[in-house]
Amino acid sequence: MLRVLAIVIGVAVPLAASQAKTDPAALASARSWLSTVERGDREALVKITSLPFTYATTNKVKECEGTVSDQKGLSRWMTCIRKSDAILLTEIREGVLRPSDPPNAESKALKRLAAKIRRTGTWIEAYINGDGITFTFRFLVVEGAVAAFLVETDFDAG
Repeated sequence: MLRVLAIVIGVAVPLAASQAKTDPAALASARSWLSTVERGDREALVKITSLPFTYATTNKVKECEGTVSDQKGLSRWMTCIRKSDAILLTEIREGVLRPSDPPNAESKALKRLAAKIRRTGTWIEAYINGDGITFTFRFLVVEGAVAAFLVETDFDAG
């Protein structure tokens, strides 16, 4: 009986950790972090990113995805994202990052991605609704720094 209970607890903790919240301080950290990525400021990015850092998307074509554990890897990730996702960078620059309302309304796919990350911190969810495209994000914020950035891209029909 004790062994079964331990297994159930071990599975339940990561799922609970992936639940997103509305946290104004964490949202401010996410906004600052996204702006830093858009500007391409590598020095500032190192200061406001918690390593190891994970980037994942729900996209079929996987570019720049994975976990980086040092500043060199973070720099390579920034180079990759800035080369491969001009639409995202434009929407970050021109759009407004808004908290999801209500929390936990985003896709099951983003929740599954979040459940794979075994770090503790504050999960927040937010989105940018652009011109014909919506980016939904999940950020894991650890002590004011972003440790994970998860992205889902939806194109408007029409």
